[in-house]
Amino acid sequence: MPILSLSAGRVTAIWGHAYRIEPNGALVPLHVGDQITGWQQILTDQKGIVEIEPKALSPKLLALIQAADADHAIARIESQAPEAAPAAGLEGGSGSLLPGLRVDRVHESVSPQGQIVGQIPETVDRAITPYQLPAEVAAQQLDASGSGAIELPPNAGPFPLPGETPVPVALITLSEKGLVGDTATYPVSQTQALDLSPALDPGHFSLQPPSTSLFAAGGQALIWLSDGHGGLVARTAADGPDYVQARWDASTQQVTVTLTGPLQHATGADVLNFDLHGVVPSGGVNQPAADVFVAVQDDAPHLMAPPPLVAQAGTNLMVVLDTSSDMAPSLNGMTRLQATLQALGALIDRYAEVGPVAVRLVQASDTPHLLGSTWLSSEQAKSLVASLYAHGDHAFDRAFTVAEDAFSTTDGRIDGAHNVSYFFVGGPSGSDALGVTEASAWTQFLNDHQITSHVIGVGAGVTESDWASVAYDGVAHAAIDPVVVTSPSALHQIEPDHAVSIIKGSLLDTVAMGADGLGGVVGITVGDQHHSVAEAVQGILTITTTLGGTFSVDVHSGQYSYQPPADATDFALDPIQFTLADKDGDPVSSTLNAVVNRFNVVNSTYFNDTLVGHHGTDVFTWHLYDVKQWGTTSSVDHVKGFEFGEPRLAGGDVLDLRDLLQGEHAAAGGDALSHFIEVDSNAAGTTLHISSGGHFYDGVPAAAIQDHAIVLDGVDLRAGLGLTADTSSAVLLNHLLAQGQLRVDP
Repeated sequence: MPILSLSAGRVTAIWGHAYRIEPNGALVPLHVGDQITGWQQILTDQKGIVEIEPKALSPKLLALIQAADADHAIARIESQAPEAAPAAGLEGGSGSLLPGLRVDRVHESVSPQGQIVGQIPETVDRAITPYQLPAEVAAQQLDASGSGAIELPPNAGPFPLPGETPVPVALITLSEKGLVGDTATYPVSQTQALDLSPALDPGHFSLQPPSTSLFAAGGQALIWLSDGHGGLVARTAADGPDYVQARWDASTQQVTVTLTGPLQHATGADVLNFDLHGVVPSGGVNQPAADVFVAVQDDAPHLMAPPPLVAQAGTNLMVVLDTSSDMAPSLNGMTRLQATLQALGALIDRYAEVGPVAVRLVQASDTPHLLGSTWLSSEQAKSLVASLYAHGDHAFDRAFTVAEDAFSTTDGRIDGAHNVSYFFVGGPSGSDALGVTEASAWTQFLNDHQITSHVIGVGAGVTESDWASVAYDGVAHAAIDPVVVTSPSALHQIEPDHAVSIIKGSLLDTVAMGADGLGGVVGITVGDQHHSVAEAVQGILTITTTLGGTFSVDVHSGQYSYQPPADATDFALDPIQFTLADKDGDPVSSTLNAVVNRFNVVNSTYFNDTLVGHHGTDVFTWHLYDVKQWGTTSSVDHVKGFEFGEPRLAGGDVLDLRDLLQGEHAAAGGDALSHFIEVDSNAAGTTLHISSGGHFYDGVPAAAIQDHAIVLDGVDLRAGLGLTADTSSAVLLNHLLAQGQLRVDP
């Protein structure tokens, strides 16, 4: 029943269910201890009781009320309005605490029905319009002190207006959050009893649809259908899924309302209210039998994590190798295939320097086939091709089909990675050339998977025009030129395109859209430039970022791609602000920081070197030729500008000792590696003493038996890694490995 709190006060007890009605119509559960303002509307179930400890009225406020409302109170008493009764009647009248004229009575009933205090009896399907206090009264503040308690008897029932029949009421509160989370905290289903009038047959009871239209999140109108048992279901189509279920159990006279899908809430509204009226046919008409009030709490989107740093996830590298006799001729002392495999190993390593790499191998022989059943690690791939030799014929046309199937294998493939393909061929395509239909299918395949396909012709006799339809950029949707090389050194100069490779992902990666789901992208902001979805072309919004990169996003799905600026040389973050909305229109905003980082390989030489880095990831690389010969003084290389941080996301530098050390393994950990590397550090710099064969042992001075040394000028490795000065070399090396700043063999 709806009641009206006539004085501000504190809730001290609640029986049944009770809610306060907010100005926007939202039902908010009432709890013991809540503070109630004057004239606050409260809704209870049929037998609900709310005990309120009111605040005392100040003498000034009381005088204003009495002076302003005397005439109004007398008029209401003379009209015999039940809510205006100044005290309990002899027959158990309702009584009231409405502001007005006090009329003393000598005899007052104290029967249970005569104890009702502070209620305006009225059926719940009517709007409550309380008498308005004068402005000067409403502006007064109530005293903080208060005493007394409003008490309702357990058997209090509904009190209708004259001429109306009371009906039982169920108050149901559900939450969309429970559709995607904790239903114990956020219920999606509630059951309440409706004690129908004994004169009504519960077997003929039926719920009626709400008088106002409801919509599913996203705007589809809901239609209400009978479930054949007195209940209702709400769907967007007759054969569609349920969004709301209202079930009636005639045997227990219980109603159960279940939320099974998200509903459309008005913009800015947190609660959606609707009511279902229960009727029973009697005398040829439907008699009101019960009211079910339902409040559905909205589920708004929220951030799951702080603004992310996003960088290239890695590289999926597909390699198609011509192993026919075309690859047998000599190329400066080795076969074309041998030179290709040597260069391929170096190319795979270059991609691995950037981040994770997965390799898929296709042998384009007279019977094209896969090498390995899944995507391979860089080391597995290099090992697998080491034994290949040139012989037989080729079938390039069938190799394309095998390549397409190979790429589609998901086992081991890196999600969201840059996709690259290399065709290494030793001669013309001949009769195996792609026809128009085949070339079109290959181009479509590259576009669909955003693959950049390179063709490397090895040796004289390869005609670029033969392979023009194979070399294609599926990211930029543009043809690229095949490359023909005629020497091993030219093969080794093939530059991987990871420096400007694309970053892909979803704006939803760190945003929870909730039960309503993604409505779409609202807008993108870079710098002081805002871009709305109105600028999208065929659903794709493409903008130029602050650093000159290209950001494209599907405004319907939130999937994006980011192409770093081609001329970027230093590490930088390119911030992209975005706003998403759920299907209710509730917004959530965050910032995506795209990492722009060009990896730069700095090689040592046989001599004493000074290697200088840049503001970005430098991979300082040493080789076995750096090791001193027996009986000679060990060489010493200096590194200037070494920077800390995870290389891919923070632009930190890398010490690559894979070719310098012999027999070391990262899996063995820092203790084993400390036999190869011993570290001295202080504020002036750090010296890495190197024993390429792992001959450092306790008690033997490293400087006495080292065969190489690396000095990081002005860099204290221990301090830079947050370690104490007495941290062992083993622990320090483990930290470098974990941060990706030290590379040794796996």
